[in-house]
This record gives sequence, structure tokens and C-alpha cells, in this order.
Amino acid sequence: MVMATGTGEFGGMEKHTVELASALSERGLDICLASDPAYHSHLPDKVGREAIPAAASRRSPRLLWRLLRLIAHRDYDIVHAQGTKAAQLIAAIAPFARRPHYVATLHGFKSRYPGPGPFKTVIAVSHALARDIGYVNTRVIYNGILPAPTPALGDRLPAIGNPPLWLAVGRLVPAKGFDILVRAFKNVPGTLWIAGEGPQRPQLTRLIEETGQQERIRLLGHSDQVATLMARCDRLVISSRREGFSYVFAEAMLAGIPLVATDVPVANEFLPPELIAPTEAPEALAMTMNRLDDNLHLLEIPRARAREQLTLDAMADQSLALYRELMS
Repeated sequence: MVMATGTGEFGGMEKHTVELASALSERGLDICLASDPAYHSHLPDKVGREAIPAAASRRSPRLLWRLLRLIAHRDYDIVHAQGTKAAQLIAAIAPFARRPHYVATLHGFKSRYPGPGPFKTVIAVSHALARDIGYVNTRVIYNGILPAPTPALGDRLPAIGNPPLWLAVGRLVPAKGFDILVRAFKNVPGTLWIAGEGPQRPQLTRLIEETGQQERIRLLGHSDQVATLMARCDRLVISSRREGFSYVFAEAMLAGIPLVATDVPVANEFLPPELIAPTEAPEALAMTMNRLDDNLHLLEIPRARAREQLTLDAMADQSLALYRELMS
């Protein structure tokens, strides 16, 4: 498995790769992760690890040569590229190391995708992304997570204002649409917590003040207690302008939290239209939030699907089935 993140950040793709490698090793596969050494500490001991200069560019001779030597000199059955950069690197060296079967997982929308090239299968993490990629050999395998255990609610959380308590989670960046959510919340009763940190904090702080919602909306900053926040809240809202795959959605569905979302993957592949609002539409988002109580019964079937398709076991089992299919 090859991951070419060079920043040391641990986002959705990095979480997916580490957890998939770990789960496949538990199923008896001999897994090795080639990545920046910063990610090796997240792996269990039985997962092999190879250091690559992942911070180098896609055209770096040193990075390409390192990967070529790893693949050409080892008897791998499968080489699985995680992300666009890793896929481009593997496509460049594949003609010189033809023995393995090549697979790539693409995690987010791009203006341009690497060609199918040597990859017998390209995995997309949502149906919307698969359609955007457009290759005939594209298959959808949703990212899976371990259902979080029900946390003990401590006393370190902020005091709750007027109910109901809404929660939103994510980096404070334009893609997450929190500015849309703040505008929408003017017309929604209750209290809103936004857990996350990022460059949009000053803008959101001003917008909360301009809309007179200082007593109703709290920016909590980065939190390692997302499961606890979810257990404390009454409702969850996803206000994103775009998503490749929303881990927050998966976590909320498996935790049984009532939620609404904008029209982004993978929420729009699980939730009925009554629980989906258009992007860039504060009034429509507010209306969808206000109607959630009347539509709670519509969450029963999506939750059942989530328990079948959004778990780490489901992701690992489908990946293993794909590997076996390629080998046969």
C-alpha cells in the first residue's frame, strides 16, 4: 500500500489508509505501507513499513526510484495506491515493474484525475465520485469506521444553552460551509456548537457577531472529544459545499444521532430528500433543520444501511474480496 502524503497531517485519507492496512493484516494478509515515516507510528506491529520521501514532488527522481526499487525487488501480489499523488507515482513506474496487480483509491473530487493506466480497478469512496471519475473500471467502496463506544459524559464540555443542541464538526474552511450554517441558524431555534479549528475562525466570529448570535453559537475549537460531543448533542448538521467522503456523517449514523445535511456525498447517497438541503442556500438549510423532528422516522432505513456499509469490517471485507478477484 502506497500513500504519498508528505505533510504529516492525519486527515480522512490517512485515517482510511492506516485503518485499512491494520484491518487487512488482521485478516491474514502480509501488508506493508510505504509512506512518510510520520505515519508508521499509527500502525500495529504486524504491518510492515517502508519509508519514502513523500514530501518530494510527483516528478522527483528520488521518490520514483525509491518506489520502483520497493516494487520491483519485492514479490508483491497487489500494489494499492492511496490518493491521486500515489496513483500518479505508481502509474509512472508501473511499466518498469509489471508483476503486481495495481489498484488505486481516489478520495476526493479533482479537476483532473490520473488516467486508469495500469490500474485494473480504481476505487471511489462514493458513487458521486465514481461518476465524476468516469472510468469503466471504477468500483465504489465506502470508507468504514469503527463505531465509537458510548463515552462517559464528563464535566469539561461547555454549558448547554437553549435546546435543542445542534452540533457541526469540521475544519473551519470554506468547503465545510459553516458561514452558510451561521446564516441559516438565525431561523433555527436552539443552540449550535461548531467543533473544529481553521483559517476561517475570524470570519465566522465576525459573522456570528454581525447576526447577533453570540449567545447561541459557540466555536469550540479543535476537539478530541467528538464522540462525547455527539453523545451530548440532540442533532447534527452537515453544511458542506463539497465533500469526498464525510467521516462525520458515518460517525453520526453509526451513533444514531439525528441529522440533516447539504447535498454532498455520502449523505446524499444515504439520506432521503427530506433530510437533504441544497448547498449555498441558508434558507433551505434552515427549513430542513426545522423539519427534522417531523422526519425522524425516515432515518431508520439509512441507519440500517450504514451499519452494513460504513463500518471498518465492511470496508476491509470488500477490499479483500476485490484483491481475491484480481488474483483469480
